[in-house]
Amino acid sequence: MNASNLIRPKPLSGQSCIPAHGQWPGVQDIVMIRGDGTYSWLFLRNGEQRFTSRTVKYWMKRFNSVALVRVHRSYAVHREQVRHVALDDMCLRMAGGLRVTIARSKRKLVMELLCQ
Repeated sequence: MNASNLIRPKPLSGQSCIPAHGQWPGVQDIVMIRGDGTYSWLFLRNGEQRFTSRTVKYWMKRFNSVALVRVHRSYAVHREQVRHVALDDMCLRMAGGLRVTIARSKRKLVMELLCQ
């Protein structure tokens, strides 16, 4: 099968599914990573969203940084980009107004890492 025949989701405006200038962003540029099956979205500090054909697990291993915290099966967040922890709602408010759900199984981890 020819790679040009593959169907790829079309990014919305302000979104990209290819690296800018041939490079993926560094961990310092990440606000959060949202998984979508075997794909994921990288939400960046500059407001961009990048669609990737990689899983959240892949990005966690690639970045290999204590700055990224897995708070849900579908979400990893950069701990410095968390603006508010709402444990009663089980969610995080991120830079840029993004909202991330905290898994019940990750609540204790979130308390230890983010509420120091």
